[in-house]
Amino acid sequence: MKTNSHSENLALRIEFLESRQHLEWLEIKDHVTTIKENLKPLNILKNVVGGIKDTIGVGANSNNSNNGSLLKTAFGLGVEFLIHKIVVKKSQSKFRSFIGLLLSLAVPKILDRLKTI
Repeated sequence: MKTNSHSENLALRIEFLESRQHLEWLEIKDHVTTIKENLKPLNILKNVVGGIKDTIGVGANSNNSNNGSLLKTAFGLGVEFLIHKIVVKKSQSKFRSFIGLLLSLAVPKILDRLKTI
């Protein structure tokens, strides 16, 4: 009788392991499918753009502590560049250069204060 119960236990154990193996293969297939979806060019681009948005704090889901400081810095540099091109240009006038310098220092600070209001 021992051999009979031993063979029954062995058969149950084999059945259990086969069902477990089947479930593990299903999980592996799902994982491979997910990886294939993530490696499509459009999804790679979406993930990269989403990561950049999170990094610079753009969008409604920005919870970062920097809160868009990179975007603010780029905006400030753009304003300074425009002021320099519009006011200073290639003038030889010291007065015009001085006014351009004052504007390039003052306008970004004023715009930053207006954004926080």
